[in-house]
Amino acid sequence: LKAIRLGNPASVRPNLRHATLDAMTQNDPDAITEILFQADVVVSSCIGAGGDLLAPFLATSSSHKKNSQITPILKFGLVLIDEAAQATEPQCLVPLATALGATQLILIGDPNQLPPVVLSLEARNALGTSLFQRLQDAGLQPHLLSRQYRMHPAINA
Repeated sequence: LKAIRLGNPASVRPNLRHATLDAMTQNDPDAITEILFQADVVVSSCIGAGGDLLAPFLATSSSHKKNSQITPILKFGLVLIDEAAQATEPQCLVPLATALGATQLILIGDPNQLPPVVLSLEARNALGTSLFQRLQDAGLQPHLLSRQYRMHPAINA
């Protein structure tokens, strides 16, 4: 499985930095295109999914429509959002808007833990409910894990 991580390499664990787009390309535009299209999985933050790096390769991009050269279009069949119960709805909409051809959405999270962090008191009512929670409130039942994979056993009891 070929995975590529977008974003600032400094925010990636040192033992995984080799898998960042920056480490693989040294910002060579031809290498960026080749590596993105060879990847089976593209990993980014929700906001990073809508960043300038992917924009030229998305069918929704105005730069793609105006570009005189034909730029290949990245197609994503699945969008997976980790910690979705802590993300605001607008954050979750960014990867969905960039992956218009996606046929599956997987939201991973625990609505019983922290809600989205919204510092503005005025915005908290509008943004304080995650997409995960809103879908659950609308009747979509989550699939719960029967086994905890990430939590240390001492605090999992």
